Amino acid sequence: MNRITMLKRLVCFTVCVLSAGLAKAQEVDTLLHEADSLFSAGKLIEALAVHEKILTFNPACYEANVYIGCYYYLKGQEKLSEIDKAYKAIQTPNRMQLAHYQDQLKSVYQDFYSRADGYVRKALSVRKNDQMQQIISTIDAFRVRIGLAVPLSKKKRT
Repeated sequence: MNRITMLKRLVCFTVCVLSAGLAKAQEVDTLLHEADSLFSAGKLIEALAVHEKILTFNPACYEANVYIGCYYYLKGQEKLSEIDKAYKAIQTPNRMQLAHYQDQLKSVYQDFYSRADGYVRKALSVRKNDQMQQIISTIDAFRVRIGLAVPLSKKKRT
C-alpha cells in the first residue's frame, strides 16, 4: 500500500470518527432538550429515563449526572422523612421497633442515597458545585448515622 492510499484511509477514518462524535453530541443535546421538556411537564420518571439514556452516549454528562443524582437524593429525603415521622410517633419504642427503624434507614441508603452518591460524585468530577458537595456531605453523614461509616474524628490516624 502506498503512502497516498494510506493517507486517504487515515483521513477517511478520522472524518468517520469525528462525524460519529458529532452525531453523539447532537443526540445528547436533543435528549437533554427532551428531558428538560419532560421535567417541565412534571414527568420526572420519564425525564430520569432520558437522562439515563444520555449517559449511555456520554457517561460524563454533567447535567444527566446531576439530575439522576438529585432525583435519587430527593426521593431518599422523602422516604427518610416518612420513616422518621412514623418512628417519632411511637412514644416509647421497643427493641423490635428500633431494629425495624434501623433497617428502614439502611434501606433508604441502599435504595436511594447510594445511587445518588455515585451520580453526584461523577458530576463533581466534571465540575465543582457547592450544592452537589453539600449532597455528598449529607450522604456521608447519613452513612455514619446508620453505622456504615466511621466518623472522621474517630478514625485512627496513621
